[in-house]
Amino acid sequence: MGAFVRIAVVLLVVGATAHPICAFQFDCGCRPMGFGGTDHCNVHEASTPDCPWCTGGPVRLAWVGAIIAVPIALAFRVGKKRSWSAGRSILAALGAYVVGALVAGIAAALVTGYPTWLGLSLG
Repeated sequence: MGAFVRIAVVLLVVGATAHPICAFQFDCGCRPMGFGGTDHCNVHEASTPDCPWCTGGPVRLAWVGAIIAVPIALAFRVGKKRSWSAGRSILAALGAYVVGALVAGIAAALVTGYPTWLGLSLG
């Protein structure tokens, strides 16, 4: 399996799970694409703090995306240097995605003053 296919598999998983991971971290109401996506996110409610991933426009999207993408890229690089199988490279990249998403989540929550992360009070 070539590098393009490995990257495509990881990008498909990231695309399918980004909103559920957002909801997992912030309890904001995001759902998987095809099931409402951000339609149920708390950014649409005036009475709640706004989800730190769903607000902030392109700048926030860029730095949150970079925090998530860097560990994925590093995992693929290590996999290539060590000649890992396709499956091992994909699993490493997906593990790196989870770590990157959690780091991006806490960073976004702290930067925006969001009150909770993973159910923990930040205030």
